[in-house]
Amino acid sequence: MPEFKFGNLTKEKKMTTKPNTQSGTRVDTTKQNQNAKLKSFKQKFLNWFKTYGGWALMALLAIVIVFIVLAFSARLEEKDEQHKMMLVSERMRIEDTLAKYERTLQTTFESERIKNLFVDYGLEIMRQHYLQNRIPEHRQMRPIEKVVFLEEIYERAASGIYPNAGIPEGLFLPLAYASVETSFVKFNSDGRTPTTGLDGERSIFQFMESTAREVYRRNGRSFISTFWNEPKEYVWLWFEYYSRVESVRFETDDFERHVRWTALAYNAGGGRTGMKHFFDRGASVQEYLRAYPLRVGISDYHQKIWTAYNQYRTGFGAIPLN
Repeated sequence: MPEFKFGNLTKEKKMTTKPNTQSGTRVDTTKQNQNAKLKSFKQKFLNWFKTYGGWALMALLAIVIVFIVLAFSARLEEKDEQHKMMLVSERMRIEDTLAKYERTLQTTFESERIKNLFVDYGLEIMRQHYLQNRIPEHRQMRPIEKVVFLEEIYERAASGIYPNAGIPEGLFLPLAYASVETSFVKFNSDGRTPTTGLDGERSIFQFMESTAREVYRRNGRSFISTFWNEPKEYVWLWFEYYSRVESVRFETDDFERHVRWTALAYNAGGGRTGMKHFFDRGASVQEYLRAYPLRVGISDYHQKIWTAYNQYRTGFGAIPLN
């Protein structure tokens, strides 16, 4: 059996674990050199920074700050410009709105002023008719009815419901028709029943009941049997009948010719023999009446309407508006 010598084994182990001092020395030296170089670089950088870096950093920071300030100022200026433009736009909008409002007020004021002048003028026309024809008060239109009658004419004329001309024609033609038809006399001698024509016509404008019914029907309205007693109804009836039934059959740029032919049809009946044929070929009312003589009261009706219209329009035009 072999013999173990612990002394030798221990010595051999010590010898095998003994460090290689020569190799370790080389490693330490390399690390020291690297550390020295890094330390030297740091020192040089610190020295450079102490000498130049502070100023460079400060300059860089200053540039950055200036850039930020300039950018912020530009943004503020842009916002300020936008705000100014918005204020200018808003001010222009407000001024435009105020101007429109002032124009509307002025137009409304002028319209009301002319309306009041027309009502006063119409009341005077009625008064003169009643005086000249010696019409007693119980046969006249009631005071409030006169005003409503004239205001309704003005409103319908101003709204352009009469298609062949402007406001003057729409104002004075219905006055001409009412004055020629009845001299604004509303009641018979009893003071209760409406003024009635030879063929049963009623109201200030002397409408046949059958004609009135047809106009109501064409407009989709139920017939009102008391139309003759309600100024809004008989004014509406006149405008609808004249402007939408008879006048459209005699359209022409010659306003006098239009009025004369429409008046003849209004009084004699538009279906009379050859009436539309004569008009379409350019004939005058007088030429038609020579071919188809009508009784007095019908044959001279167009002349009465034209004379009254011109009289009322001329008289109103002479009223100072200021």
